[in-house]
Amino acid sequence: MAALAVVYTAFLIFAAGLEFLLLSFVIYAPGTILFIITRRERGRRVFSPAELVLFVVAVVGAVIGVAGLASGLITI
Repeated sequence: MAALAVVYTAFLIFAAGLEFLLLSFVIYAPGTILFIITRRERGRRVFSPAELVLFVVAVVGAVIGVAGLASGLITI
């Protein structure tokens, strides 16, 4: 079931295109602040190695998305 969910999610990302993927990163990257606050309140490690990689990808995508919005390359 999990493999099917991964394939379906990958298809949705492909179907939406790069523009909407970058726009979603613009939303998800700041939302990580809440994740960090929650982890610290519970005394847990903020990021596992895999989560850190995903966080870096999201931040890079968000920066590219904001730059694309600012330059007019991406429109809402």
